[in-house]
Amino acid sequence: MSNEKMRASFRMLMLITTPKLGDKAVSLFEREKLPMQCQAYAHGTASREMMDMLGLDSGADDYVAKPFGMMELLARVRALLRRTAEVACRLDATPAAFTFDRPPKEVVTGKPVLLINSPEDRRGLVKRLYGIERIILAPFDREMMTMPWQDFITELLVKQYGAVHLVAGHDYRFGHKNEGTVERLREKCRELGLGCDIIPKVEVDGITVSSTYIRELVESGDVETAARFLGHRHCMTQTVGHGQRLGRTIGIPTVNLTVPEHVLTPKFGVYVSRVYLPDGRSCAGVTNVGTRPTVSRGEAVSVETFLLDFDGDLYGQDIRLEFCKRLRGEVKFDSLAALREEIQKNIRQTRAYFEENGVE
Repeated sequence: MSNEKMRASFRMLMLITTPKLGDKAVSLFEREKLPMQCQAYAHGTASREMMDMLGLDSGADDYVAKPFGMMELLARVRALLRRTAEVACRLDATPAAFTFDRPPKEVVTGKPVLLINSPEDRRGLVKRLYGIERIILAPFDREMMTMPWQDFITELLVKQYGAVHLVAGHDYRFGHKNEGTVERLREKCRELGLGCDIIPKVEVDGITVSSTYIRELVESGDVETAARFLGHRHCMTQTVGHGQRLGRTIGIPTVNLTVPEHVLTPKFGVYVSRVYLPDGRSCAGVTNVGTRPTVSRGEAVSVETFLLDFDGDLYGQDIRLEFCKRLRGEVKFDSLAALREEIQKNIRQTRAYFEENGVE
């Protein structure tokens, strides 16, 4: 894996916006003199008590001392974003996540690039994990691609969306030919009187957390490691549709989901999963991703899940499927009896997984 791939960043920008102020939003932070630093510090070997003093006295809202765990860091970043949301509420403003409706690389190269999550799932994740209700899915087209970096800030983020505070990743790039950098973002925000926070680089086992690396983990079926880097399980939210009902003939009925267009699916195989139902309950599941070679000769990709200890009809309802662990690859069995026997084994493995790891 190349170092270039490791350095790819998440293309999401956090905004605090205030539609009531419009173009006057640029002066809000100067007028209110708000201390909006949201920096995470990672210092060396000093004592925890000393780090508390140095980190907090230096103006940070929070920090993480080395060595730190990935989940601890993600929890602290979420806390910072929640605190940003609280400040936004006090200002009668709205916290929002800004991202594009498609990967910029797709427009630049003319070749399709699969998304890690559908737009609907991105909205759900931002709301569920960070308490941010609004996600801006801006169209990335030729006009956006050629927009000068200065206009991206002043015309788009500030004038169109009313941004008064920006939070971006350490290697966030924007504007024509990626000429916009975090240094230029800081400088422009200072000039306009906007708040600006840059989230520092995060590494796990020496690997920079990036959407490119996470995409490779999902594609390889390593959903457990992907969850460590994401801070949550890889998920898919879709409406349950009718399948061929073959599962019922072997006593293992399934719920069937259609893979959204242009969205990445995990490597073909069978997974331990957790399924969240419309009524708030959740069930353990055994999920098959693939073409079902034992019962089908087609190439259409399906996602089928057997729900443990569930009896009901979910057709036409939306469910959220979370991938927990890959159990095996997709196999063409000689008979339905052999397939049923293997699925029963996978059910036992799934029960054991949740007994050992808990529900969440």
